[in-house]
Amino acid sequence: MSRSLRRLLVVIALLELANVSVGIEGNYSTASRLITSSIDKAATATRNVSSMDEFYSNPKNSNPHFKATLNAHGHMLDVLDEYGEAFVAFARNTTKPVADLGVAFGFTTKEILKTGATVYANDLSEDMLKELNNSLTEEERLRCILKPGSALELNFEPGSLSGVLALRWFHFLTGPQIREVIHKFFTWLEPGGKVVITCSTPYSGRARSFIPEYEERKAAGEEWPGFTTKQIQEVGGVGSREHFHKLEPFIFERELKAAGFEVEKCGFIARSFYPEGWQFDGREHCGVVVHTCACEDLNNSTPSTSLGGDQTKRNPQFKATLNAHGHMLDVLDEYGEAFVAFARNTTNPVADLGVAFGFTTKEILKTGATVYANDLSEDMLKELNNSLTEEERLRCILKPGNALELEFEPGSLSGVLALRWFHFLTGPQIREVVHKFFTWLEPGGKVVITSGTPYSGRAKSFIPEYEARKAAGEEWPGSVRNVGSQGQLNMLEPWVLERELRATGFEVEMCGFIKRTFGPTGWRLDGREHCGVWYYQRGGERGPMPAYIVTPGCLEPLYLNQLAAAWNILLITTSSSDMIIKDKSKSPTWINTNVYPSLFYGTIFYRLCLIHNWTSVFVVLDDDAIPNYQIVFRAVDAIMKPLVRTVNVRYSSKKAPLNMSDLLDNFSRHSRVMVFLASASQFRLLLRTSGIFSLQLLAAAKGQTKGEYVFIVAVPFPYKAQGIFTWKADDRNDEVIRAAYRSVLFVTMVDATLHVSETQMALLKSQWDHGFKTTPFYGNLDLHDEPAVPQLASVNGAIEMLAQVLNESLLDEGFDPRNGRDFARHFYNRTFETSSGRIVLDRFGDRAPSVSVSYFNDTRGDFQVFLQSNIVDGVFFWSALTAVSWFNGSELPPNEPSCGYAGDKPECLASRPGVAVKDLSTALGVVIAVLLFGSVYLGYLIRSRANNAKSGLDGNWWSLSAQLLEASTKRSFFSYLAMSNMEIHSMALGNVQLNSAVF
Repeated sequence: MSRSLRRLLVVIALLELANVSVGIEGNYSTASRLITSSIDKAATATRNVSSMDEFYSNPKNSNPHFKATLNAHGHMLDVLDEYGEAFVAFARNTTKPVADLGVAFGFTTKEILKTGATVYANDLSEDMLKELNNSLTEEERLRCILKPGSALELNFEPGSLSGVLALRWFHFLTGPQIREVIHKFFTWLEPGGKVVITCSTPYSGRARSFIPEYEERKAAGEEWPGFTTKQIQEVGGVGSREHFHKLEPFIFERELKAAGFEVEKCGFIARSFYPEGWQFDGREHCGVVVHTCACEDLNNSTPSTSLGGDQTKRNPQFKATLNAHGHMLDVLDEYGEAFVAFARNTTNPVADLGVAFGFTTKEILKTGATVYANDLSEDMLKELNNSLTEEERLRCILKPGNALELEFEPGSLSGVLALRWFHFLTGPQIREVVHKFFTWLEPGGKVVITSGTPYSGRAKSFIPEYEARKAAGEEWPGSVRNVGSQGQLNMLEPWVLERELRATGFEVEMCGFIKRTFGPTGWRLDGREHCGVWYYQRGGERGPMPAYIVTPGCLEPLYLNQLAAAWNILLITTSSSDMIIKDKSKSPTWINTNVYPSLFYGTIFYRLCLIHNWTSVFVVLDDDAIPNYQIVFRAVDAIMKPLVRTVNVRYSSKKAPLNMSDLLDNFSRHSRVMVFLASASQFRLLLRTSGIFSLQLLAAAKGQTKGEYVFIVAVPFPYKAQGIFTWKADDRNDEVIRAAYRSVLFVTMVDATLHVSETQMALLKSQWDHGFKTTPFYGNLDLHDEPAVPQLASVNGAIEMLAQVLNESLLDEGFDPRNGRDFARHFYNRTFETSSGRIVLDRFGDRAPSVSVSYFNDTRGDFQVFLQSNIVDGVFFWSALTAVSWFNGSELPPNEPSCGYAGDKPECLASRPGVAVKDLSTALGVVIAVLLFGSVYLGYLIRSRANNAKSGLDGNWWSLSAQLLEASTKRSFFSYLAMSNMEIHSMALGNVQLNSAVF
């Protein structure tokens, strides 16, 4: 460390110490620790900066577009990608300022300033902003407002910006920080304002080692799979940040849509000009362009302000509310009239929510009913109360406050009325309050709701966008942010209300549009200005019996899920599943007993490679095999190919037989691990060829090592129709096949032995087989195949599970078995013991699969399980049951032999007892050449010595001068670090031991 640097560190330490010296009071050990800590902090910061300087000065990493930042947080680019270009083009036509956040030295800021726009330039480093300011012209400085500090702590007035640009720094944020800052962006923007964000992804050369973990977390449905506290070498190996957050386009799209933005463009960005070690496959970065809804008509028509005095006089039915949230109507439409008529015959109270001055409340009170009157405004409720008679006040209970926060006893109300305020709610709020309505109502109770639609004169400019969002299948196409004093609107159509109420368990009586003929002319459109629904709760004399869906086969699970969710009916699938089951907003009633590990096919084999340090795999697929193998092949290819060196071979056994000898020869030159996805007969043919091939090698004394090849077979489950994998066929090849089976691992996708006893399964199998062949439905068929036992076991288990939960419900008076959502929750995180085995369901109601890996026990002549699946929070792992026995050893072979695929590594050639004639000839030729060259060079040296002696020169002609030596082999710290990283990466898979509990 230089003397000047030491002085700087001591000064920093003393300054920090001075800040706490009052509290130290002579405690020298504390002071010493403080000084040491301060020196360490300053040294770390200095190392980061100096490391970055060294990194960027390295020719390998030099790039004309890179400029290292002053705060060691990365680099600035002086080139625009398509997302940056889009924002600059947008800025040309803005009328309000735009914000450029995290600008570094301000390359993008200067590009935006060239368009004539006004820019707020923000960065953590005040020094870099000063450098930006010094590079601007006087006129540009007038339009560039510097904002030093964290972008997360900035604040702008709502609606004050036309756009926000945030390039290459979102990967420094946590998930909650991303949501917080996106919400701020939305608030700051004017209607139609735009946001452009770019960010690094996991798919870069620098984060290569993190990709497997990311893919697993993503497959497990983690919300933020790219967040890690591991040291990813972000800037030439510096890795000084506490965390990184690698993001993909789908995460940006999810978060920005949730905040209310409309997506224009979202995708990956290839960084072709980055250093070679930083590149990967064109997905190094990602970007998104979004905008807010430009709903000028809605913003300019807040009901309380757009209705001037003359408008109110022309519309005597309107009365502006006191809290500027709209207006009250003193006229009943057909839905309001229907509710008042219904209230005449109620026995329990009804709730009138959002009553304003209480016109509808007073109409209901006239029927003799008791009413809970609710509104946000306590003053308006007081005005209502003052207008009532003494007798009416006894039947009118005032409930001031937000209707979303009200609570009533379950089953205590006969009806709920909610007129003209549902369009102020978000989608989740609608679901929450509709669920409350259902809970509050007695069996046969009724709900009436009316709401604003997009089809009004005030929302005319929004209709095209609404129609496009509706056509695209958006869940809440009428949701709009930044609208007047409300902040947001959610304009609804009848089908949206019907979907939500049916999903909760209501039955529809009337649902449609409402024509507002008495509103202001500018508010009308085509008779669809409002909509209404008239629903009753299931129960009472009209309530249906409970209904459930249990699927016995591979039906369409996604369509059934939509149907069951819409009808609020419990759905149990038994032979098919999908990742969407883990999204309970879309799959609220779905339970799955499917035993196939279809969500983990790729991970099953990748994890197997990982724990055995196999970095190359040879995959063979017969396209004419059962369809399950093709699904496995696609999953394996998708998961493993980016992570493991993979060779794929596909063939058609029906069209042309595969030359197994050529296949084995090709295999031996690329790997020692083969995944074979084909029928039992094809596998027997392969092993017969392999066995004979091995015997020939041994007979020829080629030195072939026993057990260095691994053949992995994927077995869906033991089933005669698919072929039984066994060495015993009672032919002359049995002994050869049995010997070859010692090199085989079976991956059984559905291993029933892990959750049901063999005796129990044999009994069930016999019963099912008898029923399968004797049922009248199959009486005219010649059935020789046994039934598919795993599917039958799944169906049988599903029925028994359903019966168990129904029996439990009889003991709970508050439990309604007709409510599919509530019913489904009784299955979550449970283990059911059934006659067809144990069924374990996770917190989503999805069954944990039972997958096993087994090796051939040569003593017993059958296969023995040594690994079984273990699903932890949706992530697949292998758990060891016992050690593997492999050719009298306890470890499986490496994917590359110690002597190389061709057996030609020098150390192996030298140790062989005999050498081929060709090899001897080559060696002899090399020796002769070396001797000949040595003789010529020795003669030259002798002659040179004689000449030097004649000239009187120093006789030490063979000695070299030290001055002639130069340090030409110096290497920078980062060249060694890069080499070390490469070694660490190549050895990363070797850290896992087979005797660990979980892999």
